[in-house]
Formats: sequence, C-alpha cells, structure tokens
Amino acid sequence: MRLPHSDHSLSRSVSLLVGVLFFLLGLTAIGRYLPGTLHHYLDISLLAVIPILALIGWYVMKNIKENEDKYSRMMQQVEKADQAKTDFLANMSHEIRTPLNGILGMLDLFGQMNLNERQAEYVVTIRKSSEQLLLILNDVLDVAKIEAGQLSLESIPFDAASCVNDVAETFIVTARHKGIDILVQHDPKNLCRVLGDPGRFRQVVTNLLGNAVKFTDQGYIHVAFFQAGETTPEGNAVFVLEVTDTGIGMTPDQQKSLFNRFMQAEAGTTRKYGGTGLGLAISRELAHMMGGEISVNSKSGQGSTFRATFHLPVDSTYVGEGRVKLPGLESLNHRRVLVVDDQPINRRILREILVGVGMVVHEAETAAQAEDMVTKSIYNIAIIDNQLPDSNGLLLGKALHASRPAMQLILHTSLGQRGDARRFEEVGFSGYLLKPHLPYEVLDMLRVVVGRRANPNQLFDGLITRHSLRELREYGRREMVKESSAASYGRVLVVEDDPVNQQVIIALLKQVGAEGVLANNGQEGLQMANAATPENPYTLILMDMNMPIMNGPASASAIRAFEMEEGRLPVPIVALTANAMKEHRQQCLQAGMSDYLTKPVSLDKLKLLIEKWSNAQAIDLTADQPAPMEAAQASSIEQNSGIVVNTSHFDTLTGGDMATSQRLLELFMENTSISLEELSEAEFGSEAWCKTAHRLKGSAASLGLFGLSDIAAQAEALPAGAAKAELLSAMSVAFEDIRTFAARYGV
Repeated sequence: MRLPHSDHSLSRSVSLLVGVLFFLLGLTAIGRYLPGTLHHYLDISLLAVIPILALIGWYVMKNIKENEDKYSRMMQQVEKADQAKTDFLANMSHEIRTPLNGILGMLDLFGQMNLNERQAEYVVTIRKSSEQLLLILNDVLDVAKIEAGQLSLESIPFDAASCVNDVAETFIVTARHKGIDILVQHDPKNLCRVLGDPGRFRQVVTNLLGNAVKFTDQGYIHVAFFQAGETTPEGNAVFVLEVTDTGIGMTPDQQKSLFNRFMQAEAGTTRKYGGTGLGLAISRELAHMMGGEISVNSKSGQGSTFRATFHLPVDSTYVGEGRVKLPGLESLNHRRVLVVDDQPINRRILREILVGVGMVVHEAETAAQAEDMVTKSIYNIAIIDNQLPDSNGLLLGKALHASRPAMQLILHTSLGQRGDARRFEEVGFSGYLLKPHLPYEVLDMLRVVVGRRANPNQLFDGLITRHSLRELREYGRREMVKESSAASYGRVLVVEDDPVNQQVIIALLKQVGAEGVLANNGQEGLQMANAATPENPYTLILMDMNMPIMNGPASASAIRAFEMEEGRLPVPIVALTANAMKEHRQQCLQAGMSDYLTKPVSLDKLKLLIEKWSNAQAIDLTADQPAPMEAAQASSIEQNSGIVVNTSHFDTLTGGDMATSQRLLELFMENTSISLEELSEAEFGSEAWCKTAHRLKGSAASLGLFGLSDIAAQAEALPAGAAKAELLSAMSVAFEDIRTFAARYGV
C-alpha cells in the first residue's frame, strides 16, 4: 500500500522537530563554557524557541491524527473489498455448482442407456471434464471460506490410518497405468483413532498424494503415517503424514512459492500437468487449523517428500470392533516367511511389519531365487508379488505349491483383475492381498491363514481377501449387536407424520431389538393405541407433537382418558419434537405424556429411553427440571451446531447399511424438494410457512443434516430482519451440499 502524500510532509516535520531539539541540546551544552553575558543571551534565545517548538509539535500531532484517519478509512475499504470478493467467489461457486450437479446426474442416467462406442466415449469425456470443473469450484469455495474465516472443522471419531489407506486406494488404478507403485506404511501397534474432521483430513491426504501421482512418471510413491511421540496427559497426540515420490522434484526457488495460492512450480508445469495451484495452499491452511504444518524437502529431478503434521485428540472411547476371535499375534512368533518382490521398498515395508510381531523373514528378488530358497529351506508362508522380472505370481505360486504343499501362499499385488480369486485359489493360494494395505490387514490375513490350520472354521473357508477380512469383522460386530439386543423390547407405536422421521425411528428401533408400528397422525395413533390387546400390547408410544388431523398432546390426552375408562395400565408416552423450549415440555406433561425427547433422535438416546420405560408401570409426572433425555439431547444439538452433515450420526443411524442409507436419503431428497416448493409458494411468516419449516427442521436433524436443519429453524423462528428470498437461497445451497453428500451413496 502506498503512503498518502501528507505522510511525506509528516516525515519532514518530524525530522525538523528532531533537528531543532538536537540543535538546542547542542547549544545548551556549549553554553556551559560561555561567559556570563553570552550565557544569559543564550538562555533568552532558548526561551524564544519554545513557541516555535510547540507550533512544530502541534503540526506533527495534527498530521499524525489525519494519517490515522486516512489509514482507518483505507483499511475499511480494503476489508470491504476483500469481503465483496469472498462473497462473490462463494456465490459464484454455488451458482455454478448447482447446474453442474444436474449435468453429472443426467450423465449418470444417460450412461445407463444403450449407447454405441463413440457416444459412450463422449459421455466419459464430458463427465471427466465436469468432475474436474467441480473440483476447481470446490477449491475456490474453500479459499473463499478460509479468507472469510467461515471454514470450520468437525470433531467426530475416525480412524486416520484407514482414511490414508482409503485415499491411496483411489489412486491405485491411475498409478498402475503410469507404471508406478503406491506403498502405504504405518506402525500397527499405534491405534490411530482420533477426534477430528475426516473429510478435511482426507482432503489434505488427497491433495498431497494426488500431486505425487501427477508429477511422478516412474518409480514409486511411499506414504507413511505414524504417531510422533507419546500421547499427552490431556489426550492429544501429534500425527505425521509423509508422502515421498520419485517424480520431477523442485528447485529451491520453486519451493519458495509452492504454497502460494494459484501458484505452481512454474508456468510450464501448469500447462503440462494442469491444476489451479490451490490444493497445497488449502492443505496448509487445513493443517494449520488442525494444529499442524506442511513442509517440503525436494531436489530437482530426484523427487519430493511432503511432511504434514496434525495435532489431534485421541479417541479414548474406542474399544475396538467386535470381530470373530482370531489367534493372537503370538501365534505368528517364529513363523518363517519368504517375501518375494523385486522392489526393495516393498520388501522393507513387509519386513518391518512381520519382524515387529516376531516372525522370521527372508527375502527374494526373483522367482528363480525364490524357488532355489524353497528347495533349501522350509517356510511356513510365502508372500509373492504378482509382477516379477522373470515370472509372475501365478506361475511361481504353482511351482512353490508343487514343491511345498504345506506352505501357505499369499499373493501381493497392486491391481486386481476380474477372475483373479478363482485362478489363484485353484493353484493353491490361501490369501490375496491388494496394495496399498494397512499393517493390521497383513497381520489379520496371516492370523487367519495360520489359525484355520489349527482351528478349522467355515467362516475361514476359501481364499482370504480384504473383502472376506472385512466380512469377518462385520460378522463379529453383528453378533455383538445381536447379543446386546437379544432381549426384545416388544412393540413400540410410532405416531409421526413425516415420512423421513418415520423411517429413521423404525430403523433405530430395529437396531435396539424393538418392533416399530407406524401411525401417520394423532387420530390414527389414538385408534391404534385403543385397539391394542393384553396379548399384543404396546410397551411404549413415541408421539410427535405437531401433526395434521390431531396433534400429539390432544392424542395423548384422549389415550389417557380411554385408559382410565377401561381401567388399563397407562402405556408410557414419550413426546418427540424439534422444539426444546421449557413450555413445550410442560405442555407434554399436562397432556399426560410420560417423558420428552427432542429431535434428532440418536441410537444411544433411544436405547436409554427404551430401557428407562420398558418396565414402567405408571406415568412419571416429573418436576419442571429438564429430564435426562432432554438435557442430553440439548447437549447433542449444541455440539452439532455449525455442522453441515454429521456423518457419524448418519452412519450410526443406518448401522452402516448401504440399502438403508440409500432408502433414507432418497426419501429425504424427495420430501425436501416438495417442502422447498411449498415454502417458495407460501406467504412469508404464515402458518403454512412455519409448519413446513418446522417439518423440514425435524426431518433434516433426524438424519444429522444439521446445516439445513439450522436454516429451517431460523425460517420457523422468523428472526428480525429475516427475508424470504435469503432464507430460501440459504436452504437451496444447503440442499445442494446434501445432494453432494447423498451422491456418495449413489443417490
């Protein structure tokens, strides 16, 4: 920023003042040695200068004040211009992304039609271009959010090491087409369960690994993820991600501007490799937000190593997945393993994993060397790479199996092909392991192939793959859920008019071992509750507050009146509502309801609620203090404030089942489209407007879609200064974010 012209006059004034002061100090010093008369005249001269000094001082202060005002006005203008730029980028990104999502959706439908070869090629080309444009728009939007200070991070538990491996898997095909390997390494003894934002963490990993693949044409990419140091007493730890490639590298000058926005190593790089130059800048900002940093060490022509650090809380609540009981790691002690791979780094990674659990490891670089070693020594297991200089995994496995039938064979490959499992199982392979892999996947496979010899089990039959290992873990998880829900909670009447909330609650009830029965409004709920018999009763009624025909309090009052007339024991009735105000709770209790639960309903809260009321024999007319369920739910809402999509809430809700996820999202997308149309047509602030906003708030929150739920809550509350157009625009933007989330599930 250039200084105003008056700044130069200010500088001259200050210089003049300082000069006069030094001149006077000099005269004072000289005056000590002058005769009395001259000394007297000098004192008079100094006194005469004082008004001049005061005038100069006033002029200096006046200039300082004027310049402060000018700087203040200029800074305000700069801030306004910066905010206008940020708003423009954000709005344009959203405006362009909306039709682009429509293009991608139509391309999916178009691709399912009977197309000839040329048409299919056109569709693929358009889709790739659209996806690339979408990535650029997302980067631009992230930059806008960062500059505006609006980029926030979630805090949910996830496995950081698995996240790194999942990202690496997405680049495998691209890397193999270029003839390079991606190798992933981390210490299996360190549990990398953390609390953080898995989406943003994945974004950093994707940017670093994507750059490595882009700028590497031969050799390999090594990805290491590990915990640096011990966990602090507060439960925090430093995690390090290192991505090393054998690509083009960079000069020191190129590295200086590497993390600047819209900058790449050089203009020629951008033309050859593409990209906006935003990825690394955004990744560094995200690393900073996670308490870390990103640095690079590179030499031109020799590759690069990017190092990212993250300061994250460790997930202390994680107790491990339920799984089929596998032999302990001690079962691998002293087992002799032959690793056959021509890449030294592949052998080194496997050696570190295997030696760490006490196995004896020997290495071979070629098929001929491996065959020779097997004839001279006995090995329990051979891990064989599929691509060898003098053979391949299939041929070598066949030869080794013929020579040593008792030896277990595991294929180690970067790219699987359709039909591989059958072919390799036929020649005697016990396991099929895709790279990149996590250490625990290698060790789990070894424990299975070793353990099934000593303890045959039908679950372990056939070729062991990554998929079958996941099935074993999932089997164990399902068995644990089955055991925990073995005691059935009977039938629960769900009185709810919103289709999304209906499906959410039914799915949750199923997970806790209860049978959910639906009623679409209060009148229908009253009829079904009164029609229950002693042989087939309802153990609990979950009642929505706001419904057509008959609302929750009216229905509950009528049910209580019928119970008194018939002499029945009262069935616990729990109110479900998106309102957490004290007066709503009082309204529920006055209507004869037993408890109060605010939406969204989570699995844990529903379990506690059912356990609390499953054996209840009377109505609990509690005091005005919030019930434990209400307080816990309010806390949950506060924690989710500002989160667009709480993926942990959604995954818990669906139990990780893809079909359930798709069904709920399809239903939500359909109903929300209708709700947005109704809001668009409704008069702003009318009863129809508020009812639709209330319904949308509840259904979105039920699925953990808190971004849209928060906006719908504002639309219902009608805060001062709110405008219909602004609220509808904000809901449309949030809906597009949800559409992007739903696309992950094929919706």
